[in-house]
Amino acid sequence: MLNAKNARSVFKASPHPQIILGADPPLFTVVDVNEAYLQITGAVESHFIDKPFFEAFTTDGEPSDVAGEKVMRAALKRVVTQKKAQILDVQKYNIPVWGTRKVAQRYWAPKNYPVLDEDGNILYIIHAPVDVTEKVLVEQKKKKAREELRNETLNRERAERQLLKEKEVAESLINNHPGMFFLFDRQGKFYRWNNNLEELTGYTADEVEKMHPLKFIPDEYLETFKKTIDKAFARGKAEVEAALLVKDGKIIPFFFEGIAIELDGKDYILGTGSDISELVKERTERMYLSQVLEKSRNEIYITDENTMRFIYVNEGARENLGYSFEDLQEMSPLDVIAENSQMLAEQFVKPLIDGVTDRTVFNTVHRRADGSLYDVEVYLQRIEQGDYKLFVAIILDITERLKAEAQIKASLQEKEVLLNEIHHRVKNNLAIISSLLRLQASSVGDENFKGILKESEGRIQAMAMIHELLYHHEDFSSIDFGIYLKKLMQQIKINHASPDKTIQVQVKADPVNLEINKAVPCALIAYELITNAYKHAFKGRNSGRISITLHHSNGTATLIISDNGIGLPQKKKSSTMGLMLTHGLTRQIGGTLSSQTQNGTTFSLTFAN
Repeated sequence: MLNAKNARSVFKASPHPQIILGADPPLFTVVDVNEAYLQITGAVESHFIDKPFFEAFTTDGEPSDVAGEKVMRAALKRVVTQKKAQILDVQKYNIPVWGTRKVAQRYWAPKNYPVLDEDGNILYIIHAPVDVTEKVLVEQKKKKAREELRNETLNRERAERQLLKEKEVAESLINNHPGMFFLFDRQGKFYRWNNNLEELTGYTADEVEKMHPLKFIPDEYLETFKKTIDKAFARGKAEVEAALLVKDGKIIPFFFEGIAIELDGKDYILGTGSDISELVKERTERMYLSQVLEKSRNEIYITDENTMRFIYVNEGARENLGYSFEDLQEMSPLDVIAENSQMLAEQFVKPLIDGVTDRTVFNTVHRRADGSLYDVEVYLQRIEQGDYKLFVAIILDITERLKAEAQIKASLQEKEVLLNEIHHRVKNNLAIISSLLRLQASSVGDENFKGILKESEGRIQAMAMIHELLYHHEDFSSIDFGIYLKKLMQQIKINHASPDKTIQVQVKADPVNLEINKAVPCALIAYELITNAYKHAFKGRNSGRISITLHHSNGTATLIISDNGIGLPQKKKSSTMGLMLTHGLTRQIGGTLSSQTQNGTTFSLTFAN
């Protein structure tokens, strides 16, 4: 059986690093340490004995490993409280290199065992770290190697995916190129082309592979295309506008571009081709339009806003002015406008320069090279293209038009004079007839016959008043019937005035223009209805009221004549000559005439206008 001395010798000689700590938290004073522990720490006993455990592992008073210390303190406290062994996972420690300021990184798997007396009280703690540094370092190297291998594999896979993606992108770019894409060598052998080449030409991939690039070019472009290929190989780049000959014989305008490249020591042409049918069509249309503008007999000018000099003057303007194009390039619009018209022209142009408007129309006078003048109508427009500002003027020679307008104006004036004279004479003739009827009535003794003559005189005056208004009106074809009704009412009131009766008259008439073929019948209808009211509506009364209204809506005119008199007899509503005449005239103008006799008499005439 071992005694205490022999037990300490065994402890000291143990090949496993061990250190005996006091069960005195938080110090955990070092009681003893064996040789194996001193060897793995590079220390001597004096560094540990009778010192708190954690002070022994400090450098310049600083903890060598704060995280490791916290884990170890917790484990030692659990040994004291639980009186059970505490085995920790591998921990990383910074072990001081005694005699230097350096530390050595070590990986230990610490084991802490309690030493109990016979009563189960804890006497000491045996701290036995297992140094697994080499094993950990080997595992770290293996892990690093595995990581490097994994990263290398991932990088290689990533590179392969990127290469595949770039290849797919390249393929997509090639096949989605809006035109043709192709690659051929100096011998004309195709090595690569996109789908569009096959679709545009109608050839299969097998057919294209066996063809020479010149097989796709019409005969008239062959020589030019050959020179373009030679130029591309010689200079590195070339382009040409030619045509594409497809399988079915159709020829399509095409634009080709090619650059010379070297692949694996061999020369190639990398080329593209684009269909320019629309461009050629647009160019042709533009050329046609240019010819139309050039050959137009109207004068066309384009002027630079900054220099105010002519940029373009068409053939029609050059011929009319008598200047050459070279002469006009040195001239401005003021050089072709007559001096007495220049100020007026500048007034029309100023709003365009100020940006108030972008177009205007005005008349002026141009001066030819020989000094002769001619009248023109100017259609001027300001056009902006970026920073470039232009005036475009289309000039019409209106000399003949002005002459024709003058002739038409003179003819119209002559006709107006004649129409004026006709209405004047008709009015005078009707006045003569009216006077004759008045004279005849004065010599007739029969009162009934005299009344008939006066009614006829009144009707003649009503028609004469129409021609009088036409005579004084600028428009000889129509009159404002509202004005006419007011004048007619005044005339009837004068003719039928009676000292023993007071008749109030109210006229509300909208402006309604009537042509003479409707104005005369409407005038006679109004005359008959108003005079009937004067003669018959107020018998036995000393006062009365006549109301006349005229309005127009949606192409229909309505004339209403009403009174507050005794009304019409039931058996004689349309038996008098005046009413028969009224109904006949209503049919003549395609209108309708209605009447009612409540609280007097109301006639309503409606007709289209």
